[in-house]
Amino acid sequence: MQHATILLNKWLDYRTRFGFSEWLSNHYLDVDLMTLANLNDFAEDKNIRARAGLLIDAVLYEMALNNFHGLFGSTHGRTYNRSLTGGEKETTAPIMKLMLGVGIYNSSKCMGAVCLATSKYRCPAIIESIATDYTHTLYDKERQSINVSDAPKYGLSFNDELDNQLFWGMQEFIHPDAINMSQKVSEKYDVWPYKNYDFYKAQYQYQINKYGKIVNPNLDRYALSEANIQTYRTNDFMLSSVQDYRPGAPGYQQHIWQASLGINAVVFTNHPGETTPNPVGKESSPAYWAGNKTLPRAVQYKNVLICVYNIDPKDPAPFSHAYFPRNAFNEVIEQGHWVFGRKADGYVALYSQNTLEWRQDAQGQPNEVRTSSPQNIWVCEAGSKKQWKNFNAFVKALTASHIDCDGLLVKYNSPSIGETQFGWTVPLLIKGQAIATNNYPRFDNQYGKTAFTAKKMVINYKKQKLVLDFANGRRSGN
Repeated sequence: MQHATILLNKWLDYRTRFGFSEWLSNHYLDVDLMTLANLNDFAEDKNIRARAGLLIDAVLYEMALNNFHGLFGSTHGRTYNRSLTGGEKETTAPIMKLMLGVGIYNSSKCMGAVCLATSKYRCPAIIESIATDYTHTLYDKERQSINVSDAPKYGLSFNDELDNQLFWGMQEFIHPDAINMSQKVSEKYDVWPYKNYDFYKAQYQYQINKYGKIVNPNLDRYALSEANIQTYRTNDFMLSSVQDYRPGAPGYQQHIWQASLGINAVVFTNHPGETTPNPVGKESSPAYWAGNKTLPRAVQYKNVLICVYNIDPKDPAPFSHAYFPRNAFNEVIEQGHWVFGRKADGYVALYSQNTLEWRQDAQGQPNEVRTSSPQNIWVCEAGSKKQWKNFNAFVKALTASHIDCDGLLVKYNSPSIGETQFGWTVPLLIKGQAIATNNYPRFDNQYGKTAFTAKKMVINYKKQKLVLDFANGRRSGN
């Protein structure tokens, strides 16, 4: 118990300060909540029980902010094909239904839901209210995880074995600042996340010899570093993304962005890790739909997103593509480089810099829109009947808008947010003003603003208030 208590308190401290490196995962939050529910119910240490309960509150708050009528349709730090191409297959769906009252019970494999169903834990009513209030537009910004290079400013050491566990939890096994301790721990305990540490050290030394410094520390495709997230939600659509996340680096299971209009009516892009889809259970990582072999550079401003791919032309899959399940929408219209979809009163538009081609899946369903170019700019804009009165007006406005791509730079005069500029090497500009894409607070939305690493979180909704005091292990409010 003494040994476990030290490690548990470290882990709980990391999670309350930094969130989860596998941000908003529609698979692994199930594992986290299973663990936390058991600690909340059975830990003999009262402090650990209290801290675990507060962290469940924080996780459910994240799920409340990032659900669309029960679909966990956000960006994800880790996910799989089956969840992205069918929201009813999300491992976290039963947790969403049980705790927040939206979504569906779908799987006997969700141990988090089982543990919470038999637990004494109860979700605060204010979190349930936020989860199910789709009548008000939600614009949430949040930050999860850290960059390894920033560790000292958070009081963490590259030479401390316990702090190294945080970096391993981020899967940052070979980051140049962590690699020495990582190798030392591997050899001390005979565990080998990597057996070729010296190979990566040589790569860093090569960069130093050539450039005078390390110019590319992002060699690890598994790494889950600082994630700055935006989610914009209305009653009719939700658009969510991680901002400017490790562009050009090798990727794993990171899901960069998604537009959600229904449980199956979703749109997103990726650079596939497979040239053709493998059967469920035999997927590679990254897979055909889940993850990116080469991470793009994506940014979002409210209901508009731009995603830029810069893929090696020699890659086995030298293209990016969009998941756009045609039959999940009530209407689909194609005009030039645009594809438009309507689901109920929600609208989505997807633009490709290069010519598009529709493809069918193994069942003959048209669900893929592909461009053959290794370099491509995708633009997504979401809207609704409330905003545009009808779908045709939305289509007409966007096809008439000026959009110009020059290499990997795009200038787009969005009908909803105005003049927008972005590219592989330039910042996001909205009406000429640079928009920050990093250093977000832990949470920033109409329900409250929580500083990153804050020891207290205050959530307000109408006349309700919830205070999560992580430092003292107390929950209060009305």
